[in-house]
Amino acid sequence: MERSKKVSDSGAKLVGAGVVIEKGFQLGGDTIRQKGIHLESLAIVESMDEKTGEVVFRE
Repeated sequence: MERSKKVSDSGAKLVGAGVVIEKGFQLGGDTIRQKGIHLESLAIVESMDEKTGEVVFRE
């Protein structure tokens, strides 16, 4: 079950969420924001290269 559905089923309203590392190259963060939920990320990974191990963070 989706977490936001659990919150709404309880009668509460989800207004924000915080994560340590957001994978910016995937759609999860954008999906959460499009639902009007305030999302704070300490770091956002823009890309990762599994061959070289390089991780690029969003500025």
